[in-house]
Amino acid sequence: IKDKDDETKSYNATFYLTIDNRDEKKEQDKEQKKYSFSLEEGSKFSKEQLEKLQQDFLDKNSTGYTFNGWYSDEKLATEKITADSLAEMEMNENKNFYGKILINQYTVTFNTGTGASAVDSVKVNHGRKVAKPDDPTKAGFNFANWYKEDSFQNVFSFSTETITASITLYALFGKSPTDITLSANSIDENKSLGSVIGNFSTTDATTGDTFIYSLVAGEGADNNADFTIDGNALKTAKVLDFETKNSYKIRIRTTDKTGLTFEKKFTIAINDLVELTYSYRNGVNTLYETPNDGTIAGKMDISINGDNFITPATTTGFNLNIRKFIKNTHYTVANVPAGLTEKVTKNAETGLATIEFTGKATAHAKADSQNNVTLTFLAAALQKTTDLSAVPTKSKNDIKISFDVYLVFYTQNDDRKGRTFTERNSPVGRFSVSDTKDVFRIYLDENEGKAFKFSKNTIANPVLGTHFSVNGLPNNLGLRILRSTDKTIIFAISGVADSHANSDDTSFTVTIDKSMFATPPTSNDEIIGRTQTFKLDFKD
Repeated sequence: IKDKDDETKSYNATFYLTIDNRDEKKEQDKEQKKYSFSLEEGSKFSKEQLEKLQQDFLDKNSTGYTFNGWYSDEKLATEKITADSLAEMEMNENKNFYGKILINQYTVTFNTGTGASAVDSVKVNHGRKVAKPDDPTKAGFNFANWYKEDSFQNVFSFSTETITASITLYALFGKSPTDITLSANSIDENKSLGSVIGNFSTTDATTGDTFIYSLVAGEGADNNADFTIDGNALKTAKVLDFETKNSYKIRIRTTDKTGLTFEKKFTIAINDLVELTYSYRNGVNTLYETPNDGTIAGKMDISINGDNFITPATTTGFNLNIRKFIKNTHYTVANVPAGLTEKVTKNAETGLATIEFTGKATAHAKADSQNNVTLTFLAAALQKTTDLSAVPTKSKNDIKISFDVYLVFYTQNDDRKGRTFTERNSPVGRFSVSDTKDVFRIYLDENEGKAFKFSKNTIANPVLGTHFSVNGLPNNLGLRILRSTDKTIIFAISGVADSHANSDDTSFTVTIDKSMFATPPTSNDEIIGRTQTFKLDFKD
């Protein structure tokens, strides 16, 4: 349509949108939410214009909100203009359209179950948090928490979670646990770290409850640090040895899904298994040839825990306490060098078993040394005839026999003192009766000396600093030595210690140089037992 000047008239269609946050009473600025289209008189909205209005205007504000339609008046009191009628509308004047987007509102329902106090449902705007209601009550039970599922798998967090749809929350009630049981309260000694002792279970009246177990402080928690808990399994945190400690005390707490707890003390017993321990005599880790003719000296002692060796009927000589085990009845042996015969005995007085070798090895050069002689005890050797099939220590498979070896070890005249020199009662600070008395008499008569044994002949006159060295002796103490045989050197401590309080107890070492031997080895590394350690015990 054209006017008298043949000009085409056009009209504006303006759309205003209000964001209604309901109870929050916040309105977006209308001018900021306005779209205008210019249309010629009599024309209609194009498809592109309506799509732009929908995509650029309404869709930007639709997440969590609901659009309630367009109206021709600002108060939205007239009849709603539908999308179809808007598309068919012809423009013959300027027109304003008004719309409102309402924030979505959801219902949060609180399900407290049978027998509990009710909690009213509430309305919550989209993306907002719901306030935590007062805890419901139920006679004889304790309220635990609100969960998202009736299977009580996930706790609802009032402090962090927002509402984006209607939801039902479920109240969990529970009763306190009343007991804890452990499926086993003992474990065999020497099990590896992390071994399972038993599994915990809890007595609780709440159906379907779950539990968390923990080690806690309190009465009976003396040894908690020696154990760990993995799920409901009690495990060792170290290797437990019966001979070191035969029982342990722990305190356990069970915590149910509602946070209720119960605590209980447990005693874990360590089972004493049959255990054989092997040790070379004289502080050297081999049996050795001396003299250089294939004869083997030295012995290995075997002690036993959890059982005792039988006392065999056969004696071996004048000492009736030494009884001989029978091969293939009480023990087996393997890898013994040709020419040698093992002798396995029990000392009826000490209870120890011993293995040694008689005869002379056919081949006894250094290269013929053996490090895998194997001794295995059989059940018949034990008083209880214990099944040894699962006892690893029934066998010793690395017994060493060394030929043409340079070896140093110590012996003592007084077996009660071991490697310790004890201060005399008078005069104080001394460890031998005199600095002038013959060293051999000090060793033999006073029991105040020690003796080194050598597998090969030594030189006639050893000198301190050349043939051997001493480290760690306190001020004013020295070492006197005497070569008593080709293979024996006796020594005693001389002087008076400057300080001799009980707190001055210490240790010192004697190190043998290869030049000590009449026919020395190529290097000091060939000498087994080259450095020996001794203790000084002050009485004050």
